[in-house]
Amino acid sequence: MAISQYFVDPLAGVDAPGGGAIGAPWKTVQYALNTIVRNAVDGDQINIKAGAADVLGASLSLVAYGTPSPAAPIIFRGYTAAANDGGIGEINGNGNIIINYLGSNYGRWMYLIDLKLTSNVADYVLRLQLANIIENCYIANTLGGTIHGGTTLTVRQCYLNGTGAFSLRTNNSQLYLTESVIMCNGTSTVYTAAEAYITECVFIAGVINAVGIYSNASGDISVRNCSFYSSLANTGRAIDASGPYSISISNCIFEGWSGVGGAAIDLDNVNAFVDQCAFYNNTANIVNAGRLYGTTTPIILAASPFVNAAAGNFAINDVATLKGVGARPTFNAIATNTYIDIGAAQRQEVAAVGGAVSISPYRGNL
Repeated sequence: MAISQYFVDPLAGVDAPGGGAIGAPWKTVQYALNTIVRNAVDGDQINIKAGAADVLGASLSLVAYGTPSPAAPIIFRGYTAAANDGGIGEINGNGNIIINYLGSNYGRWMYLIDLKLTSNVADYVLRLQLANIIENCYIANTLGGTIHGGTTLTVRQCYLNGTGAFSLRTNNSQLYLTESVIMCNGTSTVYTAAEAYITECVFIAGVINAVGIYSNASGDISVRNCSFYSSLANTGRAIDASGPYSISISNCIFEGWSGVGGAAIDLDNVNAFVDQCAFYNNTANIVNAGRLYGTTTPIILAASPFVNAAAGNFAINDVATLKGVGARPTFNAIATNTYIDIGAAQRQEVAAVGGAVSISPYRGNL
């Protein structure tokens, strides 16, 4: 068997028996969930057509569908003309939590891919429970957070724009956050209470007391190749480590925590390792560093290293200072002084293209 494919077109679909094929799509995701006989062997994929939003009247219910499993997950994915073609489907929660695990087995083994998910709700757009993957999604909420994750949450290539104290929150779970843009509109934008691995992300402060990453964890935290930027004279912290067993921060750039009491990194005297990080225009670069081990000398910049951060371009233009300073794998035979390996977005020199900006694990020869 293979994963079962079903199609939803919020604009032209019809919620009626016998539908669900690409040529006869249903209109709503909820009707699909109520109608599908769950493929308990390989799982199911609900493809949501780009062009119009599925506007919910309540949180999505999986009561009729059942509980996904590791071998048979449920996938919600956007499309334009065919499954998996990269089209961006849209679900508008309309004031509701789109997926809410509370009191149920919802939010388990779900994949959300190529989607725009919005809801103005004084909670989270998504409340997930166990082993979920979110990839290439735009998630926004003007009244609350974007994602409340359960055990083992992976977020990749997403744009997260929430408000309130927490935008992305995980409790007692592993967080894998990579290649994403996170708007910092609260005092604990990414809050983690367990192990977290955060790489290749851009954090952009939207309020004057922003905290990009707040860790009150019972595990270890790794932050690598991230860029933190504030155009405000920020009084908060880009990273506030308030309780992990240990934290490792490497190849990151910090700019703009320059208000009264502002600091790029507050280690709260936890066991810490800071390596090859660059700083510009911060009141303090590293504070409360009583147990800081193995650090390299901070790279203090004389000007912003970004091409045009105010316009959202976080590629690196400070080649002379930053070329070759990032920590690189020892097995990489390419000379380190030909590359920029610091920050989240490096300029790439690609044959016949050149100058592309990427938030990715790839590096460009400069």
